[in-house]
Amino acid sequence: MQNNNLKTKLLYLPAVFIIAVFGFFFFTEQANAATATGTVESQIKDVNVGVDWQIIVWTASTTASSSITMKVRTDNSSDMSGATAWVSCDNVTSGEDISGNNCVTDGQRYVQYQAYLSADYNIASEFLSPELLDVAISYDGAGALISSSYNTLADDTVLSSVRWTETKPGDSDVLLQLRSSADNSDWTSWMGTDGTSATYFTDPAGGETLPSALSDSSGDQYIQYKVILDSNNSGLPVLSDITIDYQASVPVITSIGPSMLTDNTAAAEITINGSDFAAGATVVMTNSNIEITPTNISISSDQITCNFDATQAIGGPVDITITNANGSSVIWTEFYINNYVGTITSQINSAPNLYWTDLSWTATTTATSSITMKVRAGNSSDMSGATAWASCDNVTSGEDISSNNCVTDGHRYIQYQATLTAIYGTSTDYISPELGDVTVGYAHYVTASLISSPYNSDSSANVIRGISWTESLPSGTDVKFQIRTAPDSGGSPGAWSDWMGPMGTGDYYKNADGNNVINLINTDGANSQWLQYKAWLVSDGFNAPVLSDLTIEYGSAEYSATILKDGVILKDGVILR
Repeated sequence: MQNNNLKTKLLYLPAVFIIAVFGFFFFTEQANAATATGTVESQIKDVNVGVDWQIIVWTASTTASSSITMKVRTDNSSDMSGATAWVSCDNVTSGEDISGNNCVTDGQRYVQYQAYLSADYNIASEFLSPELLDVAISYDGAGALISSSYNTLADDTVLSSVRWTETKPGDSDVLLQLRSSADNSDWTSWMGTDGTSATYFTDPAGGETLPSALSDSSGDQYIQYKVILDSNNSGLPVLSDITIDYQASVPVITSIGPSMLTDNTAAAEITINGSDFAAGATVVMTNSNIEITPTNISISSDQITCNFDATQAIGGPVDITITNANGSSVIWTEFYINNYVGTITSQINSAPNLYWTDLSWTATTTATSSITMKVRAGNSSDMSGATAWASCDNVTSGEDISSNNCVTDGHRYIQYQATLTAIYGTSTDYISPELGDVTVGYAHYVTASLISSPYNSDSSANVIRGISWTESLPSGTDVKFQIRTAPDSGGSPGAWSDWMGPMGTGDYYKNADGNNVINLINTDGANSQWLQYKAWLVSDGFNAPVLSDLTIEYGSAEYSATILKDGVILKDGVILR
């Protein structure tokens, strides 16, 4: 049986809290009525524990012809079944301490308000509705924190104690409750020392006995705690950590020998060393979604021996899982099935290539093991048109594969096949070759950007009038630009603007024929003596755009206009009215 603990760190909670509730608007369709009224009743709010109630405040909009009156009440039942009827409750004002209200009791956990909204036609010629925008209620008392659930990994978990580190100024207090679940779905009630929700754990040293519901080794695989920090108006308690001690029969593996088997071994014995192995435990080897169960199983608390048929497995790493009868389990991942002779065929990968370059890999081999490699390319995603592996020549690591008999430059799909061979030779232990990273090199077009050198337009009053260029765009490619400007600073560019397209930093000039709207920042005749462009050449990997030339038109921002009585005639004949 293992001794375990769940330990967590906590931050302290504030002692004063605010309940923020939704605001409401009051409207009426009684257009011909002299008055209109309406009542808004809030949801029932739960603050988790009994508290000392403080102030209610709200935001409202009223006129001489409208008003809002408010009532508030508390209770210890979630449906307010024990609360005072609204008709008997006194009205409250915004900012009032509600602890003395006849319908509010300190120590209760549920709160609700009722707003009465009224509008009167007789006071104003135009009917104006009151508006209740938001309501907030403050309280002083305990704050509750509920932890996430913790999985002990065993369905026979026995909880033994709960302890924590606390700082309690004055009359403040720290209270804890626990609950458990067998499936992380159906939970027990929150409970303290007597197994009910009416009591709490209060001894930080863990000296209190846990109730039988938490220590009977049944239904306690998942654990959760609730912390209540109660200031009692005398200071803020601080909780810095929590530890829950428990016991559970969880198996542990420390070693397995041998650590590998060959796939031509039909009945290989392995020995599993560890602790907390239970009678009736199951052992499973999982390999590439294949589950292999052993034979001749012998189990003691610290050792399991069994035989596996490795011929059912595929070469590579395998998982060995031991599961006790209580559902707890452990997985060992450092076990391998080694092929005596095996072939690994890679996935079919695609690359936007112009031509293939080299194939390289990392490998570990010995005098008794080797790796040979083949590679092929094709233009179909399933390699249906590729050369058969049997006809492909072997390649060496680092070799230029563009001249290989199964590789054609311009084909976009690539695949390799590795044959791993190991023999016993003079060694008493089977040593498997290991193939590490495999890298295929290729050349292709990339998407790139180009920034021009700064250009001095010689006048701080110049504006950019247009941008045009000559381009060749194969399918899937694009050319686009952004411009930035700067004032002159002693013959050099001053502070540059952001890179801009027509509307801002997020778009681009894309019309090669010059039909582009120039950004206003570049046409205001200010701070634009220096200019610079940034060109993006966008490729799909297979094709590349061609940019032949670029023209940026600029000039003075001045223009002439004739002022008429009813409009302005601009230089180009356009009349603005």
